[in-house]
Amino acid sequence: TYHDDYRMLYLYNPSILPLRRRDESNTDPDDLSPQDLYELTGNDPTVKYLVTYRAYTGSNCFGPDPERAIMKAGEQISYLAMALLDGELDVVPGTDTLIDLNAGPTRLHYWRQPMEDCRIFA
Repeated sequence: TYHDDYRMLYLYNPSILPLRRRDESNTDPDDLSPQDLYELTGNDPTVKYLVTYRAYTGSNCFGPDPERAIMKAGEQISYLAMALLDGELDVVPGTDTLIDLNAGPTRLHYWRQPMEDCRIFA
């Protein structure tokens, strides 16, 4: 699991969602209420976006040099990565996180990964 796996993660397939505040002049249902925006951002005015990625342990299906052997099930692990971004699309420090959708007592324990390309679409 990610608690004891220190391999590099490669980020794929970003989905970027703008975070806008809904108020009297802006009633777009896709925008956040002032309370929801506050809870998500901690009232940090630099936060402008939420981003999700597929974070994957390989840059392809092959393992690291020099053998370049195809990684077995359990070696190829994908996570859902999320972070808050500022207006320049840089990660706001301390907001990045990994979510392991394949772990847990009812999951396949990495034998096969049913959640390989996990993303959120908005």
